[in-house]
Amino acid sequence: MKYPVLLHALFLFVFSFNIIPAQTNYYSPENIKKFAQNLYENENYELAVGEYLRAIALKNTDEKCDSLYFRIALSYCKLRQPDNIRKFCKLALFDSSDSRIFSEVNYLIAYSFFIEKKYDSTQNISTSLFPDTFWNSQFKIMKIASMLKQFHWQSAIAEANTSLQNINDSSVGASINNLMNIGIKGTKLSLKSPSCAVIMSAVIPGSGKAYCGRMWDGLYSFLVVAAMSWQSYEGFSKNGISSGRGISFGLLGLIFYGGNILGSFNAAKLYNISKQSELVAEVNPVISW
Repeated sequence: MKYPVLLHALFLFVFSFNIIPAQTNYYSPENIKKFAQNLYENENYELAVGEYLRAIALKNTDEKCDSLYFRIALSYCKLRQPDNIRKFCKLALFDSSDSRIFSEVNYLIAYSFFIEKKYDSTQNISTSLFPDTFWNSQFKIMKIASMLKQFHWQSAIAEANTSLQNINDSSVGASINNLMNIGIKGTKLSLKSPSCAVIMSAVIPGSGKAYCGRMWDGLYSFLVVAAMSWQSYEGFSKNGISSGRGISFGLLGLIFYGGNILGSFNAAKLYNISKQSELVAEVNPVISW
């Protein structure tokens, strides 16, 4: 009875040795691509790029690699490297004859400008590059978002109104309406006038900063300018117009006075930027590829 068992075990060993390795070629482009995809899904994006490049190198020169270039571009999107996103998107477009990925690749190029905060470049991309309805609508959302990021409220509202006329998808329409509402809120923001802040601080040092919500900074400016002015006055009163004390504190007072006016102007600008940035903080169109 022992011999049949041994023969059966030997048969399984020979079968495994000859058949299984032949079926599992870990160095084939397809298996490397699967491994790269696994790395991507586990957020090992840099390693995924290396494996995708290795899969491309192992393919025949006449074989299209557009989808692999696109996967590399997506990896660089996750790594927030705009230049590399555009580099591999262009390679995907050059290598591809598949019109289905045309819109998606161009959207990723537009998105690379968006994450790089080159909002003008995003807006300058033509909608004709998005023949696919889904990606065309997604690009319109990004275009409106880029206008909001620049605080161009009226332009964003106008673009949203135009886009809504050609949108049939309710979820896309809801997204555009949400962005338009942000634009409307932007037009109603209570902002500070830099000119007003300058005039106030010129009349009463520190009042311009207080007007911009920086009470302690304004009070400090007022006390410093007031103290310098008083010391200068005391010096001139006791020693006349040639008083070193009067001249020294007078010059210091003028410097602080000028700095207080400039600081009030900047305080108004920073206040406005802060309020506007807070409003558009959540305006970040993201597609889960």
